[in-house]
Amino acid sequence: MSLSRVALPNELWDAIIDHLHDDPDALRVAALVCRTWVRTSRFHLFEALAFSPKSALRAACLDALLASPHGTIAPAVRKLSLPETLALVKVRCPQTGAVFLMTLLGLIPHVAQLRHVRDLALSDLAWPLLRPGALSSVERLTLSRMCVGACLIRITAALPRLTHLSLDGVAAVPFRGSGQSAAAAGRMPASLHTVSISGSSIAFLGWLSLAAPHVARLTIDGLASYELDHLAAYLAVLGPALEFLALSFFGTTVDERALPPLLTPCTSLKSLLVHFAVNSEARRFFAFGAVGPWPADMRLEVAVPTGESLEELVHNASVNVGALKA
Repeated sequence: MSLSRVALPNELWDAIIDHLHDDPDALRVAALVCRTWVRTSRFHLFEALAFSPKSALRAACLDALLASPHGTIAPAVRKLSLPETLALVKVRCPQTGAVFLMTLLGLIPHVAQLRHVRDLALSDLAWPLLRPGALSSVERLTLSRMCVGACLIRITAALPRLTHLSLDGVAAVPFRGSGQSAAAAGRMPASLHTVSISGSSIAFLGWLSLAAPHVARLTIDGLASYELDHLAAYLAVLGPALEFLALSFFGTTVDERALPPLLTPCTSLKSLLVHFAVNSEARRFFAFGAVGPWPADMRLEVAVPTGESLEELVHNASVNVGALKA
């Protein structure tokens, strides 16, 4: 019996095509063979889209497909990466041959109509994509190489399903708020529960206390000791909501004894992961700060620098291991 005469439920055909997820050529052929296979093949081919100023022609072609009423790509897109959406690109008019400049975002206006995007990555504030109703299905947002501050409030309000926020290499507008912060925070949605910050100033945490007052997991990679005041103010807002905290310190001037008092409001903290950039700071932490006092029932984990074991650090600092929480 030929394959064309085999009658199988669509679920089984979908399972078969799923095995071709890493074979783009086979997926393209499958989409041409049978109309019922189009949806599954499109899901694997166009699950992740990335637009770049270096591929302006490709971006324009994809936008035309997204604009078509017969298009089958839009429902498949789950991950969208848009670096440099405000960068200028050269566009040549096919009718007249004239060359003009426009932004990458202006070249792909129909991207804002993608209704199934879950992961969004931006390197500048593309407000047409962050207005209420556009890309409202986004659950994970990555912001990189931009300046953030009050914009965080507007972003979280526009993305009601946002659960994970990552900030990588961002500059910060310091928060200069007042006692109205707690009242404003109480009106923000509670869906955002995980925040990751890497290689960034954390002076914007005051704004984040308004945009994300219910965060349960907070990770900061590259924390400078002179910005601990910003962290202290944010932890005071999070309070019992925080359950996991990971801190990776940058530099060699860390006040180890300042860390335990910062966690006093975090009465529900279950795990604290600390990483130091150099061995000397890890030794000082074990000598002066590791014994706490810490929140009740908290697990303390220390990632030591390369070249020295945790046992050696504890021994060299003469720390009473029994005083540390397991």
